[in-house]
Amino acid sequence: MTANDGLAARQVLTMPYFLQQRRMFFLFPCYTLAAYQLYLIRLSTLAMPPNQRNEGASSKTKSVSYIIPDMVLVDSVLEDNIMRATFRSLKLGGLWYAETKMTRGNSKPDRNPSYWDSPPRKIDMQVVRPTYKATEMTCTKFSNRDRLFSKETNILRYANLLFGGLVRIKDIVLREIQTCEILRRHPHPNVCLYKGVDYDKHFQVTGLLFERYDANLRDFVLDQHHFDVWKCIQDIRQGIAHMHSLGLVHCDIKPSNILVDITAQRFVVGDFDSTHKIDAPLEIKWGTAGWTPKAVQTAGRASFDIDLYAFDMLKAWLRAKGSGKPMQSSRYMRTMDILEEAKQQMEDAEGKEMRRKNENRKNIQFKTSAVTENSRAAKKQVYLAHSKLPPTQEPTRKIQVGTSPAPKSEEAKKAHGEDNARLRNYG
Repeated sequence: MTANDGLAARQVLTMPYFLQQRRMFFLFPCYTLAAYQLYLIRLSTLAMPPNQRNEGASSKTKSVSYIIPDMVLVDSVLEDNIMRATFRSLKLGGLWYAETKMTRGNSKPDRNPSYWDSPPRKIDMQVVRPTYKATEMTCTKFSNRDRLFSKETNILRYANLLFGGLVRIKDIVLREIQTCEILRRHPHPNVCLYKGVDYDKHFQVTGLLFERYDANLRDFVLDQHHFDVWKCIQDIRQGIAHMHSLGLVHCDIKPSNILVDITAQRFVVGDFDSTHKIDAPLEIKWGTAGWTPKAVQTAGRASFDIDLYAFDMLKAWLRAKGSGKPMQSSRYMRTMDILEEAKQQMEDAEGKEMRRKNENRKNIQFKTSAVTENSRAAKKQVYLAHSKLPPTQEPTRKIQVGTSPAPKSEEAKKAHGEDNARLRNYG
């Protein structure tokens, strides 16, 4: 290329678009190279905003999403000043996990996870996903046309089980599948309808498929929808009772696990990853702090009292949030304050009930002792009547039995004294 051609190229780059049309075919290679360089720059430096909201995160949890060189961030969560993230490698493939501790001054971690406190480690998906078994699982392929919801495993929730532990993540998924298969054979209108599982080409279960609902009860109430709270409570009660009739304890009843069909105003119990069989040891995953009692209160085993306790908490929460008729300008109590107040009321009620039972027990013991004394007196009267003696005169048998040997000893002493007197006179 001559100097004149280079000058012409620079002039074309500064020309308006409509003037470049005639000379574009001469400079096509130059534009292609420039576009490719811009693409590489954007791939390594451009930060992308989050495209999905992390619904499973708490109020202290924050989702972040951006692209880093060679590895694409799939999901991340910031909780308790620790950033946990999963990545997909563009070169090595597979899913990777890394975490780092955040300081107050840093709002974002290093873009290269290799410099994090815990650098990326490849996740063994055989630990996360169970193997599909046609004899034990129902197969259903995901389709948007069927109005289905695919529940996939939240890997970041079980980050401590990814690389060792007493249990594997797929054990939690497998237990939920077994529970859902029981519910599928015994459906109920107030229990979330389970369709089956979906799996990949390696026959690993990728998700559990359920009927899709409009919202959960927590979002439904916080969005200030009006609804019949009495019907809501009855629907939830019937759903819990149906599970109990099958020998299942949900172990995690709370507003976010109650699903709502807004059109039909129907409320169903969902999310069965904490469900245990009755009297089974509480292990792996169960309960939510504040909504369920502590394991010590249940002797470490699944019982129906766990669901009944959570159900009482749920009713208190609904009452505190407006009882289905929220006011636009009203400010309601926080959930944790509602649970603390409800717990205190339940403890007071249990204390009163315990005191009432103790009083009843004392009254019963007093009445029993009085009846015992009366029965003894009656038995004595019957005995005296049958002995044909006046009531003031006691039986001879008792006199003989109770008589002291003192009179006999006095008579013996008197006789012995007379003998001594005779001996003295004789002498």
